[in-house]
Amino acid sequence: MNPTLPSLSLQAILNPPEIFSDSRLHGYQGPSRFVRLGRVAPNGTAAIAKTLRIVRISSPGQSITPEHKSAIGPGGHRIDSSRNFWDNSGLKIDSTSTDVAWGHGLYNNKILTSARNGELILWDIKSGTVKYERRTKDHTRSINKLSVSHVVHYYCITGSADGDMRIWDLRELTKSVMRVRFPNSIRSVAFSPSLWQPLQAVVGLDNGSIHRWDLKMGQRGSLDRLAVAHSAPITTLDWCSSVPKNNGNNAPTNPMEPSGNSLGWLVSGGLDRCVKVWDLTGPVASARIPSKATYVLHPSFPVRRVAWRPGYECELAVVSNDEISAPTSDVAIPGTPGAAQGLLSRVGSGLGLDLMLKGLDSESISLIKDKFSELSTEAPRSVTTSGDALEIWDVRRKWVAKWSVNGASADGGIADIAFNDSHAIWAQYSNGTFSQLDLREVTKPIASINRVATTWDVGGSLTFVVNKPHRFDPPYDDIAPSERNSDARKPMVKSLGDPSVKLKSQAFNTFISEDAIEDMEVFTFLARNYQFHGPDKKELCEANAQVIDSRDTYFLF
Repeated sequence: MNPTLPSLSLQAILNPPEIFSDSRLHGYQGPSRFVRLGRVAPNGTAAIAKTLRIVRISSPGQSITPEHKSAIGPGGHRIDSSRNFWDNSGLKIDSTSTDVAWGHGLYNNKILTSARNGELILWDIKSGTVKYERRTKDHTRSINKLSVSHVVHYYCITGSADGDMRIWDLRELTKSVMRVRFPNSIRSVAFSPSLWQPLQAVVGLDNGSIHRWDLKMGQRGSLDRLAVAHSAPITTLDWCSSVPKNNGNNAPTNPMEPSGNSLGWLVSGGLDRCVKVWDLTGPVASARIPSKATYVLHPSFPVRRVAWRPGYECELAVVSNDEISAPTSDVAIPGTPGAAQGLLSRVGSGLGLDLMLKGLDSESISLIKDKFSELSTEAPRSVTTSGDALEIWDVRRKWVAKWSVNGASADGGIADIAFNDSHAIWAQYSNGTFSQLDLREVTKPIASINRVATTWDVGGSLTFVVNKPHRFDPPYDDIAPSERNSDARKPMVKSLGDPSVKLKSQAFNTFISEDAIEDMEVFTFLARNYQFHGPDKKELCEANAQVIDSRDTYFLF
C-alpha cells in the first residue's frame, strides 16, 4: 500500500506559516499583571534603608490573608506588604541595610542583610514573624553587595568599600571564614552557578576591573584578572550557567538553572554606559575569562543593574543608574484607565519623539517657541533625567534595546529588580514604591528611529538608504516555547554564542550624473586654489579670477 502523501495547497506554498512569533504572546495571557504599592520603604532610601518587609504578590482569585499594607492592580493582581520588622529589632541607624538576599535550600527561612557600618545580619522567619537572629562584623566600611550561593546554600560572600571580599558560613555566623583583599572598593560580587565549580566567585571593582577567585584555594585562589574590563566602576554582575540550546521539553530554557559542565556566561555593567557579556563555556580545567567580551551593549545611560531574563537566554534586563525624577500625577501609568497604549504611552522616553509622533499643529509650535523663550531668559538650573528606567536587551543587538518597559520610570529611578518569571519583573524604586511590571506592556525603541536617509554633494550626486523591515527581524526572531523542539525550528532557536546581528533589510545606493566627475574635478581644483583670507578684498577677487582663468572654466562656487 502506498503511503499517503501530504497535500500541498497553493495557499500554503505562497503564504507559508510564520516560524517566529511575538514574544509578548508567549507567556501569561490574562489581565494586566501590573500592580504597585507605594511607601514600602522611606522615600529616597530604598537602597540604604531602615526597612525590612516581606512582600507577597498574588494572582486574581487567590485566597490570602491580608497583610499590613496592600494594593490591587487594574488586572486584579495584588501586592501585600508586611509591617516593617526593622522597627522593633533594636538595631541602630548604623545598621541600616545596603543589600538583602534570601537564603536557599535548608536556609530558605533565612534572610541576610548587609549594613553600612560593615555588619552582616541574619534574620529568621518563623510563622510569619521575622526577627534578627544574629549579627557579626568583620568589614571596616559599608558592605556594597552580598551574594548567597544557589548551589552550596550555606555559603555567602560580601564585598565592601574597604576592598575586602569575605566568605561566610551560615551554619556558624560568628566571623568570616576567609578574607580576600583587593586594591579598590568592591561594587559587586557574584557566586558561580555551576554545579561543577560552585565555589568560584567574581568581583567587580571601583576601578573597572574584574577578578575571578577560587574560594577553595584561599589567598592563592586568583584565577583571572581583567584590569580594564570597564572604564568606570562596575556596578553590577550576573552569572548564569550554560543552557543547552534545546532542553528536551517544551519549557523555555532558564539561564539561571545550573546545568552542564562549563562555567556559563558572565554579564557586567558599569557607569561607562556599557554592558559586557563574557564567555566562560570552555572546559572547566582551562576556562579563562577572555580579554575581549563576546558581546558589548551600549545603553544610553550608566548602568545600575543587569539580570538575565529566564526563558530567553539571549536577553537581559538593564536598569538605568541615572537620577530619574518621578513624573507628576497626571502621567498615565500602564494598565490603569486612560493609559495610552503603544509607543506614545512610554513614560519619559528620553527620545523627545512624542510630539513628532503625535503631530504638531500651529498652536503646539507656538507653545514650544514660548517655552524656549522663557528658558533662554532663566538662570541655569539643575535638571534631573527623565529617561527609560528599564530596558530589555538582546545581546546580539549592540546599540538598540529590544524592548522598553512602559511606565518603568513612572515612580522615578529603580533601585533593584528581580524577575518573577519570564514576563514579569519586580522593581523596588528609590522613592519607596514596589511594583510588578508586566513585560507584555513594552514597546520597540527601534520603531522610533528613522532608518531611511538621503544626502547629496555639490556635484549633484545623490546617496540614499532605504529600509523595508520585517516584523521578525532580529532581535524579534522569537519562537514560542512549545515550538522550540520541532525538528524544523531547532536550527533557528537563538542562543548565547550566536554572532551579533547584521541586518540585511536595508538597501544602499548612489546616483551619479554624467557630468559629476568633471564637476568634482573643477570643485576640487577651485577649493585647493581659491584664497579666502587676506588684507584686501580686491586683491583676493583678482587672485581668484586668475585661478578661474587658468582652469578655463566658467563654473563659480
